[in-house]
Amino acid sequence: MSGALPATWGDGLTSLTYLDLTDNQMTGAVPLDWLAGMRSLQELLIGTNRLRGGLPNLGAGSGIPLRVLNASFNTLGPSPLPAATQPYLKRLVLLDLTGNGLTGGLPVGWSTLTELTALYLGLNALGDPLPPEWSALGVARLPPQVCCLASPINMHAVIH
Repeated sequence: MSGALPATWGDGLTSLTYLDLTDNQMTGAVPLDWLAGMRSLQELLIGTNRLRGGLPNLGAGSGIPLRVLNASFNTLGPSPLPAATQPYLKRLVLLDLTGNGLTGGLPVGWSTLTELTALYLGLNALGDPLPPEWSALGVARLPPQVCCLASPINMHAVIH
């Protein structure tokens, strides 16, 4: 499969729980509100493609039960990480945005993502210091090229 992500896929896939488009030569931007109709989606794997332009609001409203999002090794940057207010982030336990050319720092609001147990951000241009609010997740300090955080209670960093 190759080409752009179809903007209307979500409309007819209301019972879909797992979508793996890894390494499919998908191109272009991730469509706005792309997941809005995928009300049952729990795992979305779109890594190792040629997607670009950041992660927009993937699903309007907060009803999407997305638990795993792997968008690694695309070209989503140079842009900052998505705001914590994005509904699809609220229930995530794993977020992998490795190798996307993302810039800036870790958003203060991500300290409220208490279900997140694995966060992979290596091979990006993230350089701002860790916001103090992240101490709520048990994180004291992380180097700029943080790769992964494990467990919201006892987080640690693995450097690439």
